[in-house]
Amino acid sequence: MNKQSLSQLAKLADTGIAWTMAATIFIMPLMMNPWSADLFDLNKRLLLGVATAVLLVLWMVRNMLTRSFRITLTPFTIPLVVFALVNIFSSFSNWATTTETFINTTATLTFLTLIFLAVTTSKNAAKHTGLLLNSFVVSGLVLAVLAILETIGFGPTKLMMLIAPGLQAGTGVFISPAGSAIILIATLIPALVAAILTAFNKKVALEKALYFLASALITAGLVISIFIVLPGKPNAPAFLSFDASWQIAAENIKTPRAFLIGVGPGNYIAAFSANKPVSANLGDLWNVRFGAARDLPLQVFTTMGIVGLGAWIILILALLRLGKKFSNLSVTSRIALVSVLSIVIINLFIPVNTVLTSLFVFLLIILSLELKNQKEPGTSELILKLFAAKLVNSDSPEVTKAEEAPTAKSQQIQLLPFILGVPVILLAVGIVWGSYRVLMGDLMFKKSLSAAAANNGTQTYDFQRQALAQDPYMSSYHRSYASTNLALANAIGSQETLTDQDKQNISQLIEQSIREAKLAVQLNPNDPQNWELLSQTYRALINVADGAVDWANASYLETIRRDPLNPRLRLELGGIYFQLQNYADAIRLFQQASDLKPNWANAYYNLAVAYANNKELDKAVSTYDLVLALVEPNSADYQQALDEQNQLKKLLGQAATQPDTTQNTGELQQPAPLPTPLPANEQVQLDAQQAAPPVEGGFNEVANPTPAPEATTTP
Repeated sequence: MNKQSLSQLAKLADTGIAWTMAATIFIMPLMMNPWSADLFDLNKRLLLGVATAVLLVLWMVRNMLTRSFRITLTPFTIPLVVFALVNIFSSFSNWATTTETFINTTATLTFLTLIFLAVTTSKNAAKHTGLLLNSFVVSGLVLAVLAILETIGFGPTKLMMLIAPGLQAGTGVFISPAGSAIILIATLIPALVAAILTAFNKKVALEKALYFLASALITAGLVISIFIVLPGKPNAPAFLSFDASWQIAAENIKTPRAFLIGVGPGNYIAAFSANKPVSANLGDLWNVRFGAARDLPLQVFTTMGIVGLGAWIILILALLRLGKKFSNLSVTSRIALVSVLSIVIINLFIPVNTVLTSLFVFLLIILSLELKNQKEPGTSELILKLFAAKLVNSDSPEVTKAEEAPTAKSQQIQLLPFILGVPVILLAVGIVWGSYRVLMGDLMFKKSLSAAAANNGTQTYDFQRQALAQDPYMSSYHRSYASTNLALANAIGSQETLTDQDKQNISQLIEQSIREAKLAVQLNPNDPQNWELLSQTYRALINVADGAVDWANASYLETIRRDPLNPRLRLELGGIYFQLQNYADAIRLFQQASDLKPNWANAYYNLAVAYANNKELDKAVSTYDLVLALVEPNSADYQQALDEQNQLKKLLGQAATQPDTTQNTGELQQPAPLPTPLPANEQVQLDAQQAAPPVEGGFNEVANPTPAPEATTTP
């Protein structure tokens, strides 16, 4: 193939890169899948994976055709690559082998960095910056129009109900392909900035009018989005506070490794559970485990340490330095720069999300391509070449020939593009295959959720097995499968008469439930959700399987160690002791739960009941006073607590308190009963493989949390 043909093919590859990038910018914010368990975020990440694979193949084909390995260096290349490398290193050094931790954190930034390198290196893509910017604006315009349609009842919710009739949406829920309403707002702001600036810079009257019309529609969508997230609205966001986010991040300072590289991008929920301030228990969201900090800088410092935060700051400083040359930049550069800086500002107020992170990198790509077009200082090409080599004898004539000046006919073949091209293309194939497996697992899991909603246990079981076959590294699938196995075992066991086959099935289902719960723990031992599920699984087997009491106790202790300020965990463990009539330890745990959340009436209620059962009637009566102070005086809760307190007062010879009229349904609950004991000869026999994973320490090590500040608000 002659040189001209190779050049034409290289240009074709460049054009493919440009159009693939434009399609990715347009589709990514709009990507959603009603047949998926994760409607929005996972599908956007998988799209990024597929786009990365396509762009990597086109990039390496171009390198092979031009016989050189090229990377365009811009002011953003090095800090972005360093940021991605820290992300990868921190992930592997704090590794948890789950799909969640990889696809949700490590892979996303890695994909975006590879996309950046591939597109910015493309020579022909630099001529398509206008196309890329228009794709961004049009995507925002479509989101805005869909938001307007959603408010009048003909938006994404209506469409999704038609496509997937089994899909449920709560009253007042606002659905946007971007994800949540707050993500929609964060997406529309930079799109509006780009649309308005483009409108002012257009010379043709029709084009100017169209962009102003687009700006008006985006503004309307933005106003609607802001209105529906106002406090008190159904779509009002629930964020971790800045104060709590800072206190969690500050814990990194105590450990050199965490200070340098963080706890790992997939481990924020573990950092939150271990380090949240006790004051967080006083708010309405006390029982929520947050997976992200309030803003991007605190998220980066917590998960990637000071090195990751430093790389991010260097990237922002590069943008600010470019702003000093604002008047010398091209129109497209100025629009992209202002838009990307608006994203930087937004990132200081809301949690990190896939859409905003992707748009940030997409706008960096547009800005870099424009700088490349203008041949700005600081923008250059790194060209790597490796020539062919041949081993010959020292007296061979080829040695003398090689020392002579090369002629036009002795052109050497560059091998580096081919050496790197093959593994990179194989990597692209692996990304596509992995994305397919993750998607199929998610689709099967969605079917299992639909079957569970229809109360079809057999289909739920089968679809979850298929989901795990497609994606065995998703710990949430193992948790759900463990719960399904246990539920099926309970359903069979509830029959009046059991055959030998029934008993064998129950035993097998219980073993599978424990196995799956333990697999979730082994895949990601940092996630307290996995330990909690294992604890609840063992609890459900008390009086059914030998050793379940000890295993439940050990698992709960490990869960508490990883989530030490969670009052609910102590209440649940205390409930086990209460049902086993170990009232002393139950009282101890109930007291700790009420110390951790002093505005939780149910913690005091369980404490009062435990005191009463332990014959400490005076303490029980005084504890009931705390319960009564925290519940509504006209509620069934109040009446229930008052009746029980009066019964104790009668035993003590004290005057009873007069009740109020009840109106509301009560919510105070005593510890849940344990399963009905089976005869000794029917106990499920489990071996050591079903035992809880070994843990360090014991009850006394985790039993004394720091009390929360005093509070008198109603829970």
